[in-house]
Amino acid sequence: MIRSIEGDTEGQLNAKLRPLSKTNPDYYNFVVDLASDGQIHIFEHLMESNILPGDIEAYIEYLLTVDKACPDGLQGYIHNARKLLKGM
Repeated sequence: MIRSIEGDTEGQLNAKLRPLSKTNPDYYNFVVDLASDGQIHIFEHLMESNILPGDIEAYIEYLLTVDKACPDGLQGYIHNARKLLKGM
């Protein structure tokens, strides 16, 4: 199922991820969740025309490795950082 990505006003990221939504929905949902949580900037390079599907999956696998290394995952890390920055 194609979900709307907050901040992807022209739908470029979603267009690149559309095949992934069918072949690997977990990867797709991970990207949509992060991008919609204000982190779309870490996926901007995926919107380039010369990016290959294998490169997209490799990048997502890397991010999933980082996600697993964070005690509360990347989203937990991001939310905690936001909370700490607001307290400054």
